[in-house]
Amino acid sequence: MRRRSNLNMAPGIVARYAALVVVFLWGIYQAFWNLAARDIDGDEQTYVQAGWQYVHGQFALNQEHPPTAKYLFGLAQLVAGQGVVGPRAVVAALIVLGGAAIFWWLRREVGWWGALLAAGLWMLLPRGVPDSDGLRIDRSATVDPVMVVFAIGAFATGWRWIRTERWYWAAASGVLMAASVTSKVSTLVLLPAFLLLPIMFRKWRALVRGGAVWTATFLVTAILVYAPLGLHAVKYMFAFQSRHNQLGHLTSVAGTTYTHAPWWANLWFMLQGMGLPVILVLAVGVGAAIVIRPDRLVVWLGVALLLLFAFYLGYADVALAYYYDAWTWLVSVIAGVGYARLAAVRPRVVSLSIVAAAVVVAVAASAGVSGTVWRARPTGIARVPALLQREAPHGGVPLVAGMSPSVYAPYLGNRATMGDSAGPYSVIIDGTDPRFPLTPREQAVLRVDRAAFHRYRLDDVTVWIPDRLIASSPSGLQVAGSH
Repeated sequence: MRRRSNLNMAPGIVARYAALVVVFLWGIYQAFWNLAARDIDGDEQTYVQAGWQYVHGQFALNQEHPPTAKYLFGLAQLVAGQGVVGPRAVVAALIVLGGAAIFWWLRREVGWWGALLAAGLWMLLPRGVPDSDGLRIDRSATVDPVMVVFAIGAFATGWRWIRTERWYWAAASGVLMAASVTSKVSTLVLLPAFLLLPIMFRKWRALVRGGAVWTATFLVTAILVYAPLGLHAVKYMFAFQSRHNQLGHLTSVAGTTYTHAPWWANLWFMLQGMGLPVILVLAVGVGAAIVIRPDRLVVWLGVALLLLFAFYLGYADVALAYYYDAWTWLVSVIAGVGYARLAAVRPRVVSLSIVAAAVVVAVAASAGVSGTVWRARPTGIARVPALLQREAPHGGVPLVAGMSPSVYAPYLGNRATMGDSAGPYSVIIDGTDPRFPLTPREQAVLRVDRAAFHRYRLDDVTVWIPDRLIASSPSGLQVAGSH
């Protein structure tokens, strides 16, 4: 048989590398472009401030979560200056590296195109939260994306370990998994997956020797990470998280506010954040992986996904809008595997048409995210300080409703208050969060003294600026001199 010449193979090779360049340049754009424009996220300010303090030897802030991600945020600020931009760049770089890890991992298992599709699904598809204007969760410097990317690295190198039985891949996997757990402890529930891996392959020597290397590197890394904080910080973190789960957390789900979220809350957030067309694309890919050839790779990933579901949908009574990001990488990887195998099913014209339709929907959804990134600007509460400096009477305290303190604190600092206390007040600021409505006294002054207020609408925030300071008395709130 006559071999095909390199010249005949060149168009296919060019297409593959061209697609690789396009996907990763697209991922770099979505991760890095216009980083400073987004409003400072609810917990982002806390993590960034904690990182700054950690690299300066102060470890008291935010011991509710482990320190690795915050170490990275602190180091970034030493390079880029204090603030959110450096830490956001760290997260952006990790997202692209996570996509590269997925491609490197799956290329040997399902081929170039399946690996590239899986990486693209994870890097490019929408993953937003309510009031994010379509921006992805990982556009903020929070600990969850860092946790996720280190977990991706741990699984990719763990699979490479079991394929090669080389000890250094086991060591790399243990280190990366420790970095994930010590960024946010939620991925601790994934540890049984690494015990299952050599058992699935019936590689008993790998279970003993490689398992010992994996465990040792995991423990040593975790101990080194926590050494500056001390053992008491670990005890405090678990005690705090346990108490937090018992007491619950105010969450608005499908228009209803819960203290203890329903089990399906994170799935609802996922639907809202990704959109039904994207969910269907992922569901078809996952279904194909399960039906066509559920090999050990699919089973291992499926077990990991079920472990996260058991934690987030079963055990945890707290659900926040970004928690679903913990498993989207697994869904994307399984879907990429599924579509790669679907493409080989006969009749090819049908299977390839399904794959092509999924790619078209994914590209369209990702293009929407890219447009949002291009148009991103400060919104809502981020625009309030400039307005107050121009228009509000001096000497009073901003009175806030309709948003959590973590949302307004980065912009109003400790000057603002929620709930009528002593006064006097210079402004009433009202957001859209149903968990924190205007108090009856605030509603009354806006109704009775309406003529004394100037109303400004800044995106989803309404700002009521009085002609004079608002006084507080036992009988209620009143604009000075209005009666």
